Amino acid sequence: MTKSIKDLLSNFIPQEYTWKKTLLEHWEEIIGPLNKNVTLLKITYEKIYLGVSHPAWAQELHLLSPMLKKKINAYLKKDYIKEIRFSVVNGSSQKQTGKKQDNSLQNKATKKYTLTNKEKEMLKKFSDTDLQTLFGDYFVKCKQMKEGE
Repeated sequence: MTKSIKDLLSNFIPQEYTWKKTLLEHWEEIIGPLNKNVTLLKITYEKIYLGVSHPAWAQELHLLSPMLKKKINAYLKKDYIKEIRFSVVNGSSQKQTGKKQDNSLQNKATKKYTLTNKEKEMLKKFSDTDLQTLFGDYFVKCKQMKEGE
C-alpha cells in the first residue's frame, strides 16, 4: 500500500504545528496573484520569511504586511503570524542575506564586457544592423558565461 508524502507528514507533524502544513499547502491560494513574485521561505513559531523577486516588492509588501498578516491569519482561523520578514531572492531561489556582498562579486556584476576590434570587424561583414547587434550581444553573453556569471 502506497501513501503520499502528505499523508506521511501528517503522522510526523505534531498537532500544534498543523497550521504550518496548512500554510504550506495553501500558500498559492492565500497569496493569490502575488505568487509570481513572493515565495514562502521559512515558517517559525510566530514569524514567516518571504522571498521576493525584487527590492521594490520587498518595500511594497513590507508596507502591506499588516494586511497580509490579517489575510494569512484569517485563512488559518487563528492569529499564528505576528511578524513577516522579507528578503530578495535571485532566480534560482537562493536567499540573499542582505549582508554586504564580497567585492569580487560586486566587480563581476558591474564589469562591462566590450567587443575586441577583431570581433567588431567580423560584425561589419553583416549588412543587416539588427544581425550585427544580435551577434554582438551574443559575443558579450559568451564572455559573461566564460567568466562564470
